[in-house]
Amino acid sequence: IGYVVTENMTLTAKWTPIMLTVTFDTNGGSAIDSVQVIKGEKVAKPQDPQKEGYTLAGWYLENENWSFVDYAVKENMTLTAKWTPITYTITYVGNVNHSNKQTYTIEDESFDLKGTDKTYYEFLGWYEDEEFTKQVTKIEKGTVGNKTLYAKTKYIPVALELDGDSYKVVGYDEKTANVVIPSTYKGKNVTSIGDKAFYGCTSLTSITIPDSVTYIGAAAFEACLGLADEDGFVIIKDVLYGYFGNA
Repeated sequence: IGYVVTENMTLTAKWTPIMLTVTFDTNGGSAIDSVQVIKGEKVAKPQDPQKEGYTLAGWYLENENWSFVDYAVKENMTLTAKWTPITYTITYVGNVNHSNKQTYTIEDESFDLKGTDKTYYEFLGWYEDEEFTKQVTKIEKGTVGNKTLYAKTKYIPVALELDGDSYKVVGYDEKTANVVIPSTYKGKNVTSIGDKAFYGCTSLTSITIPDSVTYIGAAAFEACLGLADEDGFVIIKDVLYGYFGNA
């Protein structure tokens, strides 16, 4: 059954394009719809997906970086997004010694934020704001964004040194005329003043010593003219350390 040929003629083939599906696996990024592409043609590069903490490194067919400019689609396929973690910076502000990390990524393991005291300054912690209302003790894995952290410190006009289970005063800030020795430091008592701790303290005019101090070393206040009373005597806790009178 068919048509009878009654004259010369030309039969023309009609073709239906083979449509292939390209699927985009964003690998944790924002979704992208799959597209239909005629076999042998190129697929258009989609708008970059977004993924917090990462930049798009490219689209891959298995282990090969797919070129939307050079490669034609030959079969149904899935292109998978490859991501590079963003490197963020941490800026530390304050008069504190530390060895904390300067950069991090969303994939880094959690790490503690530390700090050490500097002479005359006690380190009290790192904060996210200059008003010291939001303390941060570690950078958790999964954190994103550049950060500026502010060191909170407390001025202490004396230099302290751990001596057994308590602290000893070993020096003072010569720019300070009125010194108040703290009774505690880092949870331990301040119990002594070392030898010559304030020797030659010509700038010092007053000193407050807490009851926790039970020992004062040799020559601790020798040549401290500014501490002399109206009669010229330098007496600290009933001990005479010098006389600058005219007698």
